[in-house]
Amino acid sequence: MNRLVFPLSKAARAGGHSFDEEVPEDELRPADAPQSTLTRVRAAGNLSAIATEFVFRGRLTGTYERECDRCLEPASEIVDQDVTWLFEPGADASHADDVDEEGEIEGGEDEERARYFQGEEIDLSPHVWEEMVLAAPTKFYCHADCRGLCPQCGTNLNEGACDCAPEKETTGNTGLAALKELFPNLPSKPVEE
Repeated sequence: MNRLVFPLSKAARAGGHSFDEEVPEDELRPADAPQSTLTRVRAAGNLSAIATEFVFRGRLTGTYERECDRCLEPASEIVDQDVTWLFEPGADASHADDVDEEGEIEGGEDEERARYFQGEEIDLSPHVWEEMVLAAPTKFYCHADCRGLCPQCGTNLNEGACDCAPEKETTGNTGLAALKELFPNLPSKPVEE
């Protein structure tokens, strides 16, 4: 049962249809999409009618869980965003009517695009999935000041220091040091005129 499919009759009532649903990732994910690190999404808001169109105003809160990018311990990130979507009756033709002769999308990037529905229901699931995938964090940290793993022995530096000798800091640009070995007779300082 899809908890984010709503009959138009509910949205057409005075005040629209308000809801607050928590949905697991596998109920939102399209069949052809790979599993993500998103674990659950809370969708809350109001779906209301305006003439033949419908508007959803609400908040999406998603939880992503995977290992920390620095220390590999479990980490979670919460994405919280407000959304407003306009739904029009009809089929989504990938905005074919909005493309000009050069293949550019008319109306500019700032113009809000309508979403489409057919039949007597609106399914918010694909739209919630799209928002959550686009908002997915690119980096995961167990906490903001995570110290990570020692690059020499692999000790988790959040749990304490390791016995490795500190790495020597290199000074200057060593990117061209190999060239000096190829030309040993080359003076290391510029020749003064």
